[in-house]
Amino acid sequence: MRRAAATVVCLLAMGGCADDRVVLSRGPLGPASYTVTFDVSGEVALAAETVSADLDVAPTDDGAVLRLAIADDEPIIAELRRTDDGRLSLETVQSVSPPSAGETDLAALVGQLDPPLADAPVRIGDEWASVRRIATGTVEAELRTQLRLVRFARVGGDDSAVLQGGVSGTLRTTTPSGTFTGRVSGSTEMAWVLDPGRLAASETTLRWNIEGAGEVEIRTRVAPG
Repeated sequence: MRRAAATVVCLLAMGGCADDRVVLSRGPLGPASYTVTFDVSGEVALAAETVSADLDVAPTDDGAVLRLAIADDEPIIAELRRTDDGRLSLETVQSVSPPSAGETDLAALVGQLDPPLADAPVRIGDEWASVRRIATGTVEAELRTQLRLVRFARVGGDDSAVLQGGVSGTLRTTTPSGTFTGRVSGSTEMAWVLDPGRLAASETTLRWNIEGAGEVEIRTRVAPG
């Protein structure tokens, strides 16, 4: 009788006895297609511009291959490899000019395709943080991301968790003019498909403050293709 009464009380408590946490799993990056928009402005940018591209993600045995097609330009091809510690490494990049700027944009895009996820089940309002190091042929960066689960939504027909947060860190880039250092700050919002565990859509704004040169702001929007 007491057990039955406890069950009734639990149900009347609007599910208070149920576990409302979810696991944010990480599945394969693809196959997937997206539309990507880059808005670039600031002191370092030669001119404010908006660029749209089609992004195709093809899975491989240890990562993925990204194909970024911008209008009539030659597609940019990037190979990603999953390292032993679970990090994605930007291995090779083709058709990027200049290399340092292109690899910086790609590194920021990879950060949206493969964000830091909570190690344990989370519910709305929970927060977590992660520090990641990104290294390519011309770019070294250390980024700290603080994310929070804010709501659930249907995005592109999929059940998704909506995450919001901030990004900060340091940057070192090598160009034909020399090596420059700076700081990175910004914000991000992304929808993460619960199953199979990959990006549905995102919008990230990053401000790159380069010492001795000025600041450039890059806003990247990723939508289902």
